Amino acid sequence: MLKNLLTIVLFAAINIFPAVSSANSAQDAAYSFVTKQRLGHNFETTARGLIEESAPYMGLVQQLGAVKAKRLVSDEFNARIDVYLTRWERSLANVFAKHFTAQELSSLTAEGGASAHRAKFVQKQTVIEQDISAATKPVLKEFVTEVLGRAMAKSRS
Repeated sequence: MLKNLLTIVLFAAINIFPAVSSANSAQDAAYSFVTKQRLGHNFETTARGLIEESAPYMGLVQQLGAVKAKRLVSDEFNARIDVYLTRWERSLANVFAKHFTAQELSSLTAEGGASAHRAKFVQKQTVIEQDISAATKPVLKEFVTEVLGRAMAKSRS
C-alpha cells in the first residue's frame, strides 16, 4: 500500500499542479515543492487506513461499538492532524532537498513535467521512493500510536 502511495506522490509531484516558487534554499524550495504540489495530501487517508486496520481500533470497536469508537478516534485524529501533517510534509521536503538543488526544485515546482530537471527526477525516482518511505514511516507510526493511545485512554475514563 505504501509503495503504491509513493508512486502516486511522485507522479503527482512531476506531472500535476505546476506552481511558481521563489524559494532561496534547497530546504525552502523542497518544502514549497511539497506543499504546492500537495504531496502530503495522502497522509490523512493513509493514517486512517492504518488506524482502522489496527488491533487497538478493533478492540475499541468491540468495547464501545463502531459508532462511538469511530467518533472517539476521529476526535483524537482531528486534534493532532495539523501537527503531524506538517511533520509529514517536512519529512518529504527533507528527501527532495537531499536529491535536488533549490534551482532544480524551483523549476520542478514552476514547470512540472516541462522542467529541464524532469529527467533527473525520473532517474532518481526509485531512490527517492525508498528515502520517502524511510523518512515518513516514523511520523506515520507516531501519529497512529498517539491517536490510538489517546482514544484508548479516553475510553477508560
